[in-house]
Amino acid sequence: MKAKLITTLLSLSAIAPAFAGNNAINTSVNDDYVVAGDNLQILIPLTGLFATWLHDDPEGAKQLALSVGATQVIVHGTKNLVGRARPNSNSYNSFPSGHTAAAFSGAAFLQSRYGAAWGVPAYAAAAFVGASRMHGNRHFADDVLAAAGISFLVNQYLIAPYQPKNMAFSATPTKDGVSFGVSLANDFFSKQSRSAYEERISKPLNHRFELDIGFNMTDSLNKAGLPGDKLVDEAQPFASVNYSYQLDEDSFLEFYVSPNETRRYGELNESASYLGESYGSGTDIYLAFRQWSIGGSYNKTYELTDDFTASIGAGAAGYLLEFELDKTEGGQHVKSSALRLLPAINTHLDYEMVEDLHSFAHVEYQHLKRDHVLLAEAGVRYDLNEEWDISVKYQHNDAHWNSQKIDVKSQSVVFSVANRF
Repeated sequence: MKAKLITTLLSLSAIAPAFAGNNAINTSVNDDYVVAGDNLQILIPLTGLFATWLHDDPEGAKQLALSVGATQVIVHGTKNLVGRARPNSNSYNSFPSGHTAAAFSGAAFLQSRYGAAWGVPAYAAAAFVGASRMHGNRHFADDVLAAAGISFLVNQYLIAPYQPKNMAFSATPTKDGVSFGVSLANDFFSKQSRSAYEERISKPLNHRFELDIGFNMTDSLNKAGLPGDKLVDEAQPFASVNYSYQLDEDSFLEFYVSPNETRRYGELNESASYLGESYGSGTDIYLAFRQWSIGGSYNKTYELTDDFTASIGAGAAGYLLEFELDKTEGGQHVKSSALRLLPAINTHLDYEMVEDLHSFAHVEYQHLKRDHVLLAEAGVRYDLNEEWDISVKYQHNDAHWNSQKIDVKSQSVVFSVANRF
């Protein structure tokens, strides 16, 4: 029975979507960039293995294997659970990207275990892999972002920094300066991970990385009046990341990336014209709408009571807005792109209901000339420990792109995992 269930799940992921056509939007690209990405997703983890050999680091090899393996289990389990159609309409296993996950697992290991000299070029190569998957039309941007985020978080949980065999160095601030020390361990490999963990959490945890995975409950494009009567993905999965850096006790910087894309298809009920092209009644069409955003802000925090804090921030958000439309079988493709930069103000509210359990809300308003966006979310967060927290939240996004003559609204349920380091 179990074998039959697994076989069914795997076969479902390989079935081509029923709506698949041969148009300019879902056509695959096969070139040297795609091939290079295919090769690098293997070479980067192998470079990590090579680095463990150079450092005579069998413990590192174990951690690498565990990190890559755990990441792939999570990624491929999510693929089958979500069942998102690929942008080239070849199968239902787009979210998240397995190639990107493999590449970022290797890169994150090299960075965490051996430092920036190994990590920076590995991260650059991993970013190329993700870009190649998008370029080849194998994955959406948030498929790549989700895979990179999962790889990073798994790495943060499993990988300990490398220390020379049988020797550990320490530096402790004192009243008169800095005290340096060296310690030896007879059974170093069994103690290395624990000592590295204790060293890590003894430092200020100024960085916070959060991965959001959500599902849009609103048919945004239908409400916006765009053509097509069927969603390519009914669940409309998406991913975004948020990074914050604590400047001091009362202020922090915050940045986020959210590359959303929605697709529809169907038969036109009446004749229509889009971007200078006319489409007759009864025409089968296929369309894509992208609203990619990246933003940042400076925030000031105020402790109103022992349990209640609030922050006020100001910054800006940039958007890439793209609309593509074609006949399902191709031949009448149109595309428009626009860039927008909107000043933004925001507020965060956090209330600790009981120990480690928080309710929170976040509102951000962006406006420039005729365009304005309202982002709002509320939820509950549980602090697992000093480094990790999880949350469930509701998000509302109301974007009025008057310059593009389109309004986009979404209502989403989101699950988040965050790591402080």
